[in-house]
Amino acid sequence: AWDRMTVPKEFDGLGFRNLHLFNMAMVAKQGWKLMTQPETLVARIYKARYYPNSLFLIPILVVTRAMLGVAYGSHAKY
Repeated sequence: AWDRMTVPKEFDGLGFRNLHLFNMAMVAKQGWKLMTQPETLVARIYKARYYPNSLFLIPILVVTRAMLGVAYGSHAKY
């Protein structure tokens, strides 16, 4: 399945050119939603868990393995 993601659409693939850039774009999109829609359930859960006393853009000192996996792909070495 992963090998088909970078195959051009003309050859029945998904047409992604760079999966790392696509992943970073999706992470940025989620960050934007957390900032612009703070009343959603996901935004409230993330705020309670990861930044209860600060704003979203303030760096987080405690980073979980799951967050690293999302930010750097599932094959990141920690």
